Amino acid sequence: MIKFIQRVTRSQTILHVKKIFFFLRISKVNMWFIPLSVLLSVCYTQIALYVVYLLFPLTKGIIANDFTHVRDLKGIGLIVKYNPSFFNTSTKLFILLVVWVYLATIVKNIFYYFAMLCVQVQARMATVRLRQMLVEKCLSFGKSFYDKNTVSYLQTVLTKSTELIESRFKLLQQFTTEVLLIASYLFLMFQISWKLTLITGLFFPVVSVITQQIVQRIRNASLEQQQLSRNLNEKIFNMLYCMPVIKSFSKEQEEVRAFSKASETEIERSFRVQRLTGLASPVEDVGAMTGNLFIALAMAAVMRMDHGFNPASAFVFFYLATKTIPGLNAFNRFKLGMANSASSLDDVEQILTHGDSFIVASGKMEWGEFKESIEFKNLSFSYTDKSAVVLDRVSFSIKKRSIVAIVGSSGSGKSTLMNLLLRFYDCPSGQILIDGQDIRDYNISSLRKKMALISQDVLLFNDTIRNNIIYGSTLDVSDDSLRSLTRSIRVHDFIDQMSGKYETLVGERGTRLSGGERQRLAIARGMIKDSEILIMDEATSALDSATEEAITEGILSLAKEKTMIIIAHRLSTIKKADKIVYLEKGHVVETGTLQELIDKKGFFYKQWQAQKI
Repeated sequence: MIKFIQRVTRSQTILHVKKIFFFLRISKVNMWFIPLSVLLSVCYTQIALYVVYLLFPLTKGIIANDFTHVRDLKGIGLIVKYNPSFFNTSTKLFILLVVWVYLATIVKNIFYYFAMLCVQVQARMATVRLRQMLVEKCLSFGKSFYDKNTVSYLQTVLTKSTELIESRFKLLQQFTTEVLLIASYLFLMFQISWKLTLITGLFFPVVSVITQQIVQRIRNASLEQQQLSRNLNEKIFNMLYCMPVIKSFSKEQEEVRAFSKASETEIERSFRVQRLTGLASPVEDVGAMTGNLFIALAMAAVMRMDHGFNPASAFVFFYLATKTIPGLNAFNRFKLGMANSASSLDDVEQILTHGDSFIVASGKMEWGEFKESIEFKNLSFSYTDKSAVVLDRVSFSIKKRSIVAIVGSSGSGKSTLMNLLLRFYDCPSGQILIDGQDIRDYNISSLRKKMALISQDVLLFNDTIRNNIIYGSTLDVSDDSLRSLTRSIRVHDFIDQMSGKYETLVGERGTRLSGGERQRLAIARGMIKDSEILIMDEATSALDSATEEAITEGILSLAKEKTMIIIAHRLSTIKKADKIVYLEKGHVVETGTLQELIDKKGFFYKQWQAQKI
């Protein structure tokens, strides 16, 4: 069982390392830093060995109280050779040896510093590039991706997960350096006494197996804790986002209890991870002390049998052993670090390499000028393979410069039609044709540039009123042009009453404005865009009747050269429509002018009469 666990965790660790190198490769950082870092680590290791080599004459000199042998040492012997008159006493040679060891230690750590710095710079660049790639990937996804993933989850992936990948690559560099150093120490230990090294090696597997079991438990607990942490972040986001709902229904106490329960569960799991992680260090320390005592006993036995094993060699061997025993657990520590990042690695990989199914493929044709009509032809759609059909063989057309209203009961598929026209989703069955060409053949960017969407779900940036309005414009908008537009659609008056006028900050999601004010800004943003097709999806639902009528008149006067598609529940907003399409449960059941549909006395007539009453 233990061997199976070791084999599984080893393969998982290798997989995680491969993922890190994959992220480095696709982030297009300079991969030359890897051999350069290894070279610097090798230099660090060699100098570390040289420092250990100097411990032999230092220990020998202290025991014999004689440092004349220092003259024969590599490196330091040259200094003595060229200054024999100065280094003429044992005391001066001792001081020279101590200073030389100190300087060698400084040089050793300089190499280590630059090895780490080399990795840190490139790892930071990789993090920046990975975040950019993740954002680009997320922006290339259709709306179905955001239907399945929460904002809090994506925020965590874009920030914490990428930072964790950076820290794990640093951990990989530290592990590489540590392995090189331990290998060098073991080689030197074999040089001193191969018998004692083999005896010492018998102890290492015992500590490794114990530590391995702790690592596996930490990994399992860490994965569980990360999922609970993600759920807690989602709970916090929903609570803050829906604060007005919570307060209006007096659910503060229930939310406090729910949050406390989720928080306590997450903290409990987090404490379990910390407890297990904390246990690893004492186990390792006890193992190291046990190993040291075991080595001391073995050294005593070897020194009795092998009189050539002198005290200086014994001191250096013991020093190397105390450095090597904790180092031999480096692989377990490395696996632990990788295990803690498993979830983050998977999340980033999932978006970068397995998210293509969410991409709405862009065509190659550039859409120039809208010439004739938009045609929905046998269009069928459902949001998932298992969900109900939202649209079923929908067919109708929209002529250029006409006003077409799409009406129907809630859930009839009105907004879905516009989502497909804007290519927020890809449609598996049927076609949407513009001037006889399937919109899937058009470049998505050129398609959307010709359309402006004004939705009932108003989304505003935490920015000024001016910047929110001109966000969709591809041209420089002067203050005079902006004011002319807002006056035309009856938006200027409420802005002019603000203390900061057009430079007023709207707050997060526009919370400093009323619902009607937010909707009017959305209308202004849609109207300022240089588009040929204007889509109004319940665009005036938050306005009173008088304001709605005044704004609608302004929109109609500015949109004479545009093709307008109006989705509405309030039928008073579609009186000037050239054509009305009535949807019921994903089917087109009636089409015609307002008077024609009233005369038919069908579905539309019943809704018209209900609203009239």
